[in-house]
Amino acid sequence: MEKRYEFRGDLATTPLPEVLETINRYRVPGVLDCTREGWDRKIFIQNGEIIFATSTNLYDSLGDFLLRKEVISRAQYDESVIRLKATKKRQGVVLVEMGVLSPKDLFAQVLEQVKEIVWDTFNWDSGEVTFSIGRFKDDEIIKLNIPTRNAILRGAQAVKDPKRLMTRLGASWAIYEPSFETVDLTDLALDENEMKLLAAVNGKRSLLDLTREGPFAQAVNGRNLYAFGCLKLIRKKEERAIKVQWKTTGDKMESAE
Repeated sequence: MEKRYEFRGDLATTPLPEVLETINRYRVPGVLDCTREGWDRKIFIQNGEIIFATSTNLYDSLGDFLLRKEVISRAQYDESVIRLKATKKRQGVVLVEMGVLSPKDLFAQVLEQVKEIVWDTFNWDSGEVTFSIGRFKDDEIIKLNIPTRNAILRGAQAVKDPKRLMTRLGASWAIYEPSFETVDLTDLALDENEMKLLAAVNGKRSLLDLTREGPFAQAVNGRNLYAFGCLKLIRKKEERAIKVQWKTTGDKMESAE
């Protein structure tokens, strides 16, 4: 990979969705490397969009993913492992050669596997993150097309602890207002209830009101509001100081308003 610039950060300080939003905004290619407790996950990005992801954890491997989802049997899994060790081919290629998966099925399953890796990394509340900007060799990966903004929305919805996300938006009494144009929604494919929640952000309701009164359960409303904030669809309303002039009447002070 031709490395031109490297960003380093801590996921405890800047969660992955916010890192991805910045990368997407500048539309740069590179590899996002997340490490924690000996695990290493890489997210490959072209033109700001996610095209692939890998993990050093066996649990995240394609074979284990397919086995968990009951797409392949244990016998098929074991046979594919024997063949990949003998041929050095990728497990997906081996499964296609075995007739277990068609090329179309393989593409669809790899897409779901990559999403699972990315979504789960959204749950990391600590760990080092490095983004190496530059072009990388992509001839050995299946190029997917996962719009990063949509990934931020769907990944945030899968986060197990919504409180961790909501603290990024501020206090429960914070007021948010809309900050988007219609064109900003085209790649998000919001459903009817997601649109209702977004429309409820009107510069008058507090975050607490929005989470309690939104169309989903409170935790789900919270996850979506965080995603809206991360995607710059909503912003915290500026708190304006109220000037009050006072007049005196004898020993009393009264508001002139």
